[in-house]
Amino acid sequence: MEKFAGQLALDLRTAFESLPQEIAKGTRIGFVFFRDETDAEKRVIIPRKPVADAVKILADAATPTYMTGGGDPAEPVLDAVLTVQTAAFRFPLNWTAELRLLCPAAGRPEGAS
Repeated sequence: MEKFAGQLALDLRTAFESLPQEIAKGTRIGFVFFRDETDAEKRVIIPRKPVADAVKILADAATPTYMTGGGDPAEPVLDAVLTVQTAAFRFPLNWTAELRLLCPAAGRPEGAS
């Protein structure tokens, strides 16, 4: 998962650098990291931050030490979406006030193809 997260951090940085500056400045990104069952913290919520700050947080987390992975069942994506919508970012069910994009990114179980 750390390789995927590291590449995602690079891709986000590249994508936002190519956008008009006012879009990049007005955009906020947050994360919910679901940890392994053996970790003391079961999930880590990173509140919405400016793009550059969020990309740095993701890049810093994209290490084999932090994203060890494996040994527990995959987290249900629907549970992750609900966590983001309610507990993490308190998104209202009606998102008409502003554009919001939710992108679950998950690793796959060992041996899965």
